Amino acid sequence: KKDLNFFLVIIATNSTGRYNILDQISKSFRAEHVLLEKFLEDKIKNLRLLKKKFNKKKIFVNYTWRYFPASKILKKNIKNNKDILIRYEGKSWNMASNALHIVDMIKYILNADVNNIELKKNTKLINSKRKGFNEVLGTIVFNLSNKIKISLNSFDKNIKKRLIISHQTKKIIYEIDNNTLLLKNKKIKKMEMTPVSKSTNLILSYLLKEKYEKLSKLDDCIDDSILYLSQINQRFKKTNIKIT
Repeated sequence: KKDLNFFLVIIATNSTGRYNILDQISKSFRAEHVLLEKFLEDKIKNLRLLKKKFNKKKIFVNYTWRYFPASKILKKNIKNNKDILIRYEGKSWNMASNALHIVDMIKYILNADVNNIELKKNTKLINSKRKGFNEVLGTIVFNLSNKIKISLNSFDKNIKKRLIISHQTKKIIYEIDNNTLLLKNKKIKKMEMTPVSKSTNLILSYLLKEKYEKLSKLDDCIDDSILYLSQINQRFKKTNIKIT
């Protein structure tokens, strides 16, 4: 009912039909803020409808990496320089689904946008652990507006999950499996990944204080999702690839 008002609505379904859910909510009651899970939608048509119908609304995406404690240290130690090399690697880490988490954090740190996306020849499409969905192994490169490249790598072999950021003599390694951040080969401290419940509470606190600049706005990331899914479909010559 339209006389119902909610401060925050969280849509945490899988990506299938999420536009329809949001559309139905918008017709049924008033939501001052909406938080969407990633991946936003599994159909490009619906991603474009999301952009068209909900542009400039207070809708946000739950990309949690920007809230990790490691993100603050990375922000202090990374300069916006085209000579920076950024690489994430690991064993079968659900790259198709999780890539934009990492990209969002780097965009946030460097204040950059995604220009284009390359799926390398070594990429292959596989079935996700979630029935009816797909995953990708291999290498995906995100080229940013500041000429920095983010190389994401997921392989079916034993490789530690880690983010490596290099610039001249400086190297930062964020080891995900043991929550350790290394700066110039010196351990800084344990860097726990923020649990979903804690990141959701943090998002709520930002909304209450109207600190929207701290959050990942739908307007700022919808084009990334459209381009990303388009490139995946194009690489594998399909139109029905489903990412959760």
